[in-house]
Amino acid sequence: MAMSRNFLLNFVVLTSIVLTLLNGAILLKSRRVNTQNGGFPWRSDSSSTISTRRRLQEENEDERTTTTTTTSAETTPTKLIRSKTLVGIFVDDSFNGCSYRKRHRSLFKIWNDSRVCTLADFQTYFNANDEVNKERCELIYTFVAGVNKDKDGPTEIVNNATHKLLVDRPVVAYKQDLNDPDVTLLNIRENMNDGKSQTFFYFASVMSQTYGFEYAMKLDADAMLHLHDFFLFADKNLPPAPWNTNIFVGALRDKYYWPPKANPADMSRLESFWGNEYDGVHVYTGQMYLMSTDLAAFVATEAPMSRTRIGPGGYLEGHEDHDLSAMVFHSPTPIHMVTIGKTQRFWEHPVKGQPRYERILRRENARMAEERFEGRILRRYTSEEARQAALLGVVS
Repeated sequence: MAMSRNFLLNFVVLTSIVLTLLNGAILLKSRRVNTQNGGFPWRSDSSSTISTRRRLQEENEDERTTTTTTTSAETTPTKLIRSKTLVGIFVDDSFNGCSYRKRHRSLFKIWNDSRVCTLADFQTYFNANDEVNKERCELIYTFVAGVNKDKDGPTEIVNNATHKLLVDRPVVAYKQDLNDPDVTLLNIRENMNDGKSQTFFYFASVMSQTYGFEYAMKLDADAMLHLHDFFLFADKNLPPAPWNTNIFVGALRDKYYWPPKANPADMSRLESFWGNEYDGVHVYTGQMYLMSTDLAAFVATEAPMSRTRIGPGGYLEGHEDHDLSAMVFHSPTPIHMVTIGKTQRFWEHPVKGQPRYERILRRENARMAEERFEGRILRRYTSEEARQAALLGVVS
């Protein structure tokens, strides 16, 4: 009897060891597959980025899982399913506005990057069913200007109930390049803090419904992109659909040092939401911020409420970046924040004077020519191999 019990006990122990070893082998294999994909669920080893993107989007329409086909991972390069970002560069119809448009256009010409296209070009590719060029475009940019000259015209449009969103071309302009195809003409009076940003994000949400953009970025006219740094950032931090939900990207600011409220009675109306919901912590973003297009659509619905919540005047303080981020954080679902430090920025601001801009031109010309600039060769994050190596930490 004792021998029988000992035999059973030994059998159970041995079985447990075997099962543990098998589970370890399975886990090790899954980690190996995950490592080959850089640890990101939206990576695939398919030989066709286009077909992979389409396949994954179709497979994940009902369930948000991804299937990864493992081949010889050592010889088959990882492919990325890349997101698309609509970038609105905020300008106006002025001498400076025209100068800033010229600066951005010059940089895009230097880069000559097939991953960049104007919104007008992307729409052409889309309407022509040009899958190759449409898929290549990852950063889709447009200059954004308010051109409604009616003194009683709206400063904000966040639905299609009362005003059409865009103005027909051509418009009478101080600088005629405002009528160029790479400019979006909003049917609002030009403004900084009274609804232009909300209008742009509404526009971006409308565009995303047709063209499938996953993110929308607002960029100040005097903020110059570091294009290759942006693509590295996007590959690491901006997952494509269907993983692009409630994502908000920007820099942190501290309101502690703001001037005191002109009327202390306004404190409760302006700050109670942050005190109740976030223990008084309040963040907002500045020269650049971007969000997933589902949040852009939410901002459009929240904008009218922002003027009436809590009390007359709502929680708006008249600083567009502050007010826009406040709208974002009123989302009923948690926000996924990507916070960017000063040394992590993929843009440069403020670029107002000519000397600073000319230095940027020299730097980007040297980058594209693979020549030394201020003692070093600058990274060109262009080829598939370079993008994969950077993501896996092979290059700095």
